[in-house]
Amino acid sequence: MARTEPPTPMEALKVAIATLASIVASPLIAILLVFPDLQKLLYGHWFRPFWYDVRDPCERGKWRAGSARTVKITTADSVHISGWHILPLDVPPLTLDAEFDASLDFSADTNRQTRKLWIYFHGNVGDRGLPYRLSTVELIKRVDPRAHILVAEYRGFGDSQRVTPTEQGLKEDAIAAWKWAISRGVPPSRIVLFGHSLGTGPASFLYRHLSNPENANSTDCTPHSLLLFCPYSSLPSAASTYATFPLLVPFTILLGRQKTIDIAKAWMTEQWDNVAEMRRLRNMLTSSTERVVIKEPTQATALKGNRLSSPRAFQPTKPRIFIVHGLRDAEIPMQNSFEIFNAIAGREDVGLADPIFDMAAFSNLKETIPTQLSSRDGSLFRVSLPGRAKDIHGSAFLFISSIGTHNNLPTVETVAVLLQKWASETLG
Repeated sequence: MARTEPPTPMEALKVAIATLASIVASPLIAILLVFPDLQKLLYGHWFRPFWYDVRDPCERGKWRAGSARTVKITTADSVHISGWHILPLDVPPLTLDAEFDASLDFSADTNRQTRKLWIYFHGNVGDRGLPYRLSTVELIKRVDPRAHILVAEYRGFGDSQRVTPTEQGLKEDAIAAWKWAISRGVPPSRIVLFGHSLGTGPASFLYRHLSNPENANSTDCTPHSLLLFCPYSSLPSAASTYATFPLLVPFTILLGRQKTIDIAKAWMTEQWDNVAEMRRLRNMLTSSTERVVIKEPTQATALKGNRLSSPRAFQPTKPRIFIVHGLRDAEIPMQNSFEIFNAIAGREDVGLADPIFDMAAFSNLKETIPTQLSSRDGSLFRVSLPGRAKDIHGSAFLFISSIGTHNNLPTVETVAVLLQKWASETLG
């Protein structure tokens, strides 16, 4: 009979700590099971920074006067949410809301061929005014100086209406932000959806929802592209490793990540399954390439109340997706991004060893790092995607930054260089 090696002192200590932590965490999880509404506390909307005024974007962001405003948006379920609309660097300061709205009518803009709108969905805890979210705005300005930016706030967060956030509610918020932009004249094909952490859920949902031919041909059109920073496979997956609210971390140490996720999926009311969204997107793209019909715009596509029908003809577009994750992300490990990338690529259960990835499984997808960077900066992967019509193809990229953490990606120079290259080749 083979002899089992005794655990090392460090391994024994690790198990002891995890066991003790699970004993402490178990009653808290039991409370969450009995009172599922308490799970909404994980959104962190209750944390409201008091040392700045989120309603004054120019003061908070140290931007030039008249270059940003707070906007109010009403969702389909009559919830009032807020946001910031930030002007491109080459647009002069404005004063009135009507002037800001007019600046979004790209048909009247002499630079309309290079204009875009980025809709940014931030992470959990706090509001859009936290420092690393301001850094994200600065990254967008650096990558795409001619772009407008809409920093979308969620219900219950910041100065939005104080209602309890839910997965369905945040999806309504995302749709409302999109409709707000379209109603002001922004062409759908000029909109980039950008999500970070929690925000990758609303962003992924919205991109998939709008890529559905039925939705696109009736009320919406497909956005230009999707950018995800530090996405999670699902909310149970994020909770299994999330250090800010580490209720499930002890169980992950004891039971393993996948078993903990399976258990959490059974009792968590909020799922945010990004892998499922990307699988749906992949299946939609694959099945729709032969049957996309180009419709002419009609008078029937008009704005009705808060429900917008796009006045523009639907056009088949290339799916463009870029995922960025930090190798040193201790809150949502990079494995989540690989699982999402697998779903986009149609590669089931490839390279998903737990907890270390078999990077060789992706060797045939690996791209050459741009000349101004080196392999020490990280690893870049690419896969081709079917387009919305025959002979139209897109691509998905995944970049793992060797020095990236959960919140520092906007300040990592490598990330900016890669996104500038991506923007110049796909967003122009």
